[in-house]
Amino acid sequence: MDIPPRRQNVRPARTGNSLIRQRPMLDIFSTLIAPPLVAVDVGTATTRLYASASDTLTEQPSTLSLREAQTVDVADEYLRHTNRQLASRPLRGGVVVDVRNAVSLLRPLLRQARQRFLQPISLASAPSDTTPLERARLQEALLQAGAKKVFIMPEVLAAALGAGLDIEQGQAQLLVDIGDGVTDMAVLRCGRIVAATSIRLACSDLQRAVRSCLITLHRVRVSDSAAERLTHCLAALLREDDGGETLQLEALDIGARRQRQCQVSRRDLALAMEPLLARITATISAGVRRLPEEVRREIAASPLCLTGGGALISGMDRLIAAGTGLAVRVADDPLHAVINGAIHTLRSRHGDKEWWEHIDWPKFSA
Repeated sequence: MDIPPRRQNVRPARTGNSLIRQRPMLDIFSTLIAPPLVAVDVGTATTRLYASASDTLTEQPSTLSLREAQTVDVADEYLRHTNRQLASRPLRGGVVVDVRNAVSLLRPLLRQARQRFLQPISLASAPSDTTPLERARLQEALLQAGAKKVFIMPEVLAAALGAGLDIEQGQAQLLVDIGDGVTDMAVLRCGRIVAATSIRLACSDLQRAVRSCLITLHRVRVSDSAAERLTHCLAALLREDDGGETLQLEALDIGARRQRQCQVSRRDLALAMEPLLARITATISAGVRRLPEEVRREIAASPLCLTGGGALISGMDRLIAAGTGLAVRVADDPLHAVINGAIHTLRSRHGDKEWWEHIDWPKFSA
């Protein structure tokens, strides 16, 4: 390790050797007493936690089963399906609505991140339109779950970093993050969010529209994973897609209370989701229209960056482009953009006390 010039000039031989011996010991001691750092993405559908000490990422559903482990399985297929749906969902619309169950969800993850009985410092994220009360609930859940301190950054800022955007550049860039419970849009320039707008409507609402369509037209229910797969029928709204294809799927007949084969039109499912897509694109368009003319010209120079699970839905990028008139590109690994951005922040902002104490939140919404 380099010896400080001032001391080297005073007593080069003795002091220099002493420093070479002592500095590594001080570094090791500092590491031993420093609390571990974790990045947390508490999402409506999935919770992800990165522990810097072990360099590991853990993912799990943001649900808690309400079934007892020893519950006897019933013969009725409809009741079995209903029992599988019995779960607590502590988050809705991207924010914590049930602190007690959110603590139960987070505690095992934070326990794994502890190091030598030291509680971790947590960096979490939240939608840009969250209120102080909503952020306080997230903070309280993490503190009760075992965090020593909690800092919260805007989700769109994390997503931009995770998507690889150079947010420090002087030209404005537009990012839209479509998660499970919220669609978040932000304009970033010079390292700041200069405008933001959100709508508490996203992938889970598209899945709900799919399930409602199947119940109305076919009197059948499907699992959550099947509903998620069927959201890809949204591409049937594209002009180049004829949408006439039917899908064969196995679903639970509500009347017969058993599984049966069902023919489903992709067009019907797409039309059920169309009003929700229209609200998402209208929110983006309205936010862009309210921007100053100079900023609109700048964001038009580069494509809108799309992140979140919604970016993986077939045709979503082209449908947003058609609905907003903007060029759209899907980020690399859009599903993990938020957690990757939080991890990047842990590494790049480590030691920057000023940033940690004064995380910049949007002062207004476009």
